[in-house]
Amino acid sequence: MLDPLADVVEEPDGARRGLAELRLMRHTLRTIAFELAEARTAARGVAPDAFAKLSRDTSLGCSSAELICGKGSRLSRLLGAVASPAAPPYDEAAFARVKAEREALSARYRGTPFAEFVLSHDVSTFRVRVWTRGTPPDGSGLPAESDSPPPATPPPSGGSTGGGGPSTGR
Repeated sequence: MLDPLADVVEEPDGARRGLAELRLMRHTLRTIAFELAEARTAARGVAPDAFAKLSRDTSLGCSSAELICGKGSRLSRLLGAVASPAAPPYDEAAFARVKAEREALSARYRGTPFAEFVLSHDVSTFRVRVWTRGTPPDGSGLPAESDSPPPATPPPSGGSTGGGGPSTGR
């Protein structure tokens, strides 16, 4: 549905931003579809009796393996671009299409927020792994990818009203 509009070569006056947003949406949806297909392929490889074979302190799950490490990830800020992926994609052709579209969009919109958005996101494949509970699924021990600060300390409870927060002295 998005393809005929997003493939417009010439941008009519006033349509540049709208077409950029459309192309960005199409690329985002294609990337998500690729990643979902990779996760589905990984999950299909799990033997039906795999859960029964686990010990009490292990779990089975799906962990990501970055094929392209986006500028916005903590790993990218620490190590730079990932030159060799941790695991190859299951669908090499689909990954090549996503990568080529990513490169084309970043070149077309270089120096704009659209290019920065495209380059800020990871593209991942997935692998089913067994891990010990209480450790990361990949065993890396790297901090969480979330850039959000740790939760704030809750306000003290109590006070004259019995509710949370500081007391007003009444």
